[in-house]
Amino acid sequence: MAKTTTEECRSLDAFRYASLDWCRPALAGESPPVRGSTTWRYPLGAEAASIGWQTRKGVIVLEYRLPLMANQEVKDAVPVELGRGRQAFFRCPGRGCGRRVRYLYLYGGYFRCRHCHDLAYISQQWEWFARERARERTRRRESLLRPQVAETREQIAHRLAQEEAEQERQRRQRYVQRTGRPGRPKEKRHYSHDDSRKVKLGPGEAYCCRCRTARPYRYPRRAELGIQVAIRARCRVCNTRVFRIVRPEEAEGLQDVFDW
Repeated sequence: MAKTTTEECRSLDAFRYASLDWCRPALAGESPPVRGSTTWRYPLGAEAASIGWQTRKGVIVLEYRLPLMANQEVKDAVPVELGRGRQAFFRCPGRGCGRRVRYLYLYGGYFRCRHCHDLAYISQQWEWFARERARERTRRRESLLRPQVAETREQIAHRLAQEEAEQERQRRQRYVQRTGRPGRPKEKRHYSHDDSRKVKLGPGEAYCCRCRTARPYRYPRRAELGIQVAIRARCRVCNTRVFRIVRPEEAEGLQDVFDW
């Protein structure tokens, strides 16, 4: 279940009070306390919340009574810290919190920071992220379609797929040139084949899944698989882990593998 987001809650901005010329002197203790009120309404005009506030030196006192909590009147004294210029920050009045925040959110009948209410931003929701990705892909395709009216959507999709495949091929080529490793096989493997395609392993060799052939190994370790004995090692070409079941006498004298 998705969390409630900060965009869905009413909020108080400390910067708003600090930017008012008749509120900042009261917060700084240079003038008498100042009173005011803020009212939020629903789209149809019904009153959603009415907050009365009073600013005095370093503190803003919030007094409010919500329609859904008619029998409960809340009064919070929220410390305010003035920063440089017109910046200001609240100290969250939540029990054991005291975080230095710019916004206080109204949720559950109280003004607290988003950490106390366990709120998330809408950009953190997976549905929003997937929707924005889909919109970006649509905008990109439409921008390519406008200057080329004669080109159909199927042709554009085919051309984009070819461009992505070419970029992936160049990326793999740069990886091989940089590391000297052949890279993982990207084509589909066919596991059903006749005996003519079987790889013959010589002494000191094992089948490497990345090279897709027999390779000499290094750093061998001995591993027991029930009644069978195997050798675990590393490919000398691409350093991939390789595995080979052998007779017990072939793995004699090798160190056992525990965490490798």
